[in-house]
Amino acid sequence: MNMKYHNTGIVLTIALILSQGCKKSEPSVIGDWQAPTMQTVTFYQDGTMAILDKGQKFPGRYTLQPEHKIVIENGFDKESAPYSFKDENTLLIGNKGGSTDELRRITHK
Repeated sequence: MNMKYHNTGIVLTIALILSQGCKKSEPSVIGDWQAPTMQTVTFYQDGTMAILDKGQKFPGRYTLQPEHKIVIENGFDKESAPYSFKDENTLLIGNKGGSTDELRRITHK
């Protein structure tokens, strides 16, 4: 085996490992979020969620899809919307009207 090519392979492997370790990971949706309407939205790790509105709790499920889509299901409806993070504590979710709701993180779960 040619030592020059062997060393190049090792260097490339190390560079790849280091570049993966330096990638900034996306924040998690898991936790409690305050919606602009003053509702509290909680996303749990098991894919369930709850919306607390005026003392009433509405359960549901969510799925994070590729290309930053979130699918939210409750007993009545199933919606898909784009989502992104403005920063670690701000979750942006598109709504039916074409605007974007800005949810602020209350707690991490």
